[in-house]
Amino acid sequence: LDNYTTSWSVHQRHLRAFVLFNVHDILFGSFSFIGKNCDHMLTDESKSIVLLARHFAHTMH
Repeated sequence: LDNYTTSWSVHQRHLRAFVLFNVHDILFGSFSFIGKNCDHMLTDESKSIVLLARHFAHTMH
C-alpha cells in the first residue's frame, strides 16, 4: 500500500508540474504573442483578462 501511495503522489507531482508548465507555455507563448502583435485588436476587457492571467502565472511560481 505504501508503495502505491508513494508512486501515486509522485505521479500527481509530475502531473501538476506538467499542467503548470503547459499553462505557463500557453500564457507566455500565446499571450505574449497576442500582446505584441494584436494589441489594437484586443478590447479593454480582453487586455485585462490577459494581464490577470499573466499575473496569476507569475504568482504560481
